[in-house]
Amino acid sequence: MPRSRLSVVGRVALAGVLVGTFTARAPSERLCDASFEDCRAPLINLIRTETVGIDVAFWFMQDARYQTEIIRRWQAGVPVRVLVDPKRQP
Repeated sequence: MPRSRLSVVGRVALAGVLVGTFTARAPSERLCDASFEDCRAPLINLIRTETVGIDVAFWFMQDARYQTEIIRRWQAGVPVRVLVDPKRQP
């Protein structure tokens, strides 16, 4: 791993530890690198298990799996807000 990339990862990890130390409960954030891991499955799982509300923003949505799962949660009564670029041409 290049030194600059490792430095960024280290800073993000340290920031997460510090935030967790000073707050009772901080939101969970995680970066995903699609070059070596499945980034879709964790997102789909988060959507499927959400019970409070979903806020998402897309420049454009290419993967219908996200759309399907978000619609299912909305049909189940979970509030959903979606922000998209209406001028985006597929």
